[in-house]
Amino acid sequence: MQSTSVKPGTYFAIPMVLFQDDALRQLSLGAKVLYGILLNRHGLSVQNGWKDESGQVFLYYTLEEMRQTLGCCRQKAQAYLQELVAAGQALGRVCALPTVACPPAIPIAVSGEAIGPAAVELFRLYGVEQVAVTTE
Repeated sequence: MQSTSVKPGTYFAIPMVLFQDDALRQLSLGAKVLYGILLNRHGLSVQNGWKDESGQVFLYYTLEEMRQTLGCCRQKAQAYLQELVAAGQALGRVCALPTVACPPAIPIAVSGEAIGPAAVELFRLYGVEQVAVTTE
């Protein structure tokens, strides 16, 4: 393949670390592809100057657009968005598990609930190291 045969911006780049890092290798191939798509969308947002009041770049990419791009159902696209994050990084994210409990089985967070500072503190106190979250 000649280097001139692929036009810049006509493909999605997927970082090699997603395939090489032991912690990231467990992600499904679909989640890795979606990461590449979102990375592309992030680049477009930077080009267009889409930032919030605190300077964070934001993207607008609906679940329906993800579904169409990936050629999958809505549930599968939603599943690709879920990830395990360190409990301390869950602040402000939406819980994707039915519940995150601590001894003696008292729920700290429930599915669909935004994780607040109090929940993050309880995760720390009760030794919860990872939490499944979703971006929606």
